[in-house]
Amino acid sequence: MSLPEIIAVGAGSLVLGRLINLALDRHPLGQSPPAAAGVHQDPSWPMSRLPLIGHLWRGRHVRPRSRLGKFRPLAVELVTALVCGWTTYRFGLTPATAVLVSYFALFIHLAFVDLEHSRIPNLVILPAIPLVLALFPLSPLGQHWSLGEAYVRSFGGGGVGFGAMLLVYGVARGRLGAGDVKLAALLGVALGFPHVISGLLLGFVLGGLA
Repeated sequence: MSLPEIIAVGAGSLVLGRLINLALDRHPLGQSPPAAAGVHQDPSWPMSRLPLIGHLWRGRHVRPRSRLGKFRPLAVELVTALVCGWTTYRFGLTPATAVLVSYFALFIHLAFVDLEHSRIPNLVILPAIPLVLALFPLSPLGQHWSLGEAYVRSFGGGGVGFGAMLLVYGVARGRLGAGDVKLAALLGVALGFPHVISGLLLGFVLGGLA
């Protein structure tokens, strides 16, 4: 990648992270914006709108109300920048990379909502499942197969993820939420079959660590 491309990817990643933060600050679970954001933003501080720099600029004005405190916005933007940078470096500036980045943005948003509120909002995940399914043939995993087979594998991955987590949900008896079942279906649709199996195993490991 050339230097201008690296700069463009870095700037775009930070902007995407900022957009994810704005979505988290609004009403991920039907809350009013002030309650969901947990911060006070002085409109006289335009610098506070910038990625990364804005969080340092307004740090003393932040009054955290969430589990992750005032460090959540910074963590979201750093994670988004790292993931997007690695994805672009690995796959180049291609449509497949754009699809994969959109997948990562969705999962980053859901992960931080879950960490802050211990819930997976239906408002986000239910529309995301058919959208991810529609984009699967354009993703790096879906490009390995023909259009029809790609959709079959994506649909099958969603079914495996949903069925496996539904079984765990029944056995766990309250220790696992219904949102996790829908999240497993979304993960399966994004990965397809058989990659969903390794994705679920990795999810259990990361979930246990979290």
